[in-house]
Amino acid sequence: MTGERQYVEFDPRQGYPAGPDLYYECGICGDVIPSMPDNAAACRCGNVLVDADAGRVSVRQGEKLRIFRSPTPPDRPSPSPSDPSGTPR
Repeated sequence: MTGERQYVEFDPRQGYPAGPDLYYECGICGDVIPSMPDNAAACRCGNVLVDADAGRVSVRQGEKLRIFRSPTPPDRPSPSPSDPSGTPR
């Protein structure tokens, strides 16, 4: 089970918040992108792009972006007692 999403209010004129527990959700294709990926990441439709090397976020349609906080990455299950790494089998 994934962590509960707590949506964050933000002003894009002040920049996009980022952190290890923050994620960008594209309102067009529904993809979720970590705000601090190890490599460049983009949603399927190209509305949201995170350039990890440059530390930049590019959003084509800002009104179609939501940011949320989640203690557990949304694409991975929570660790179970039998598998403390959280790695899917």
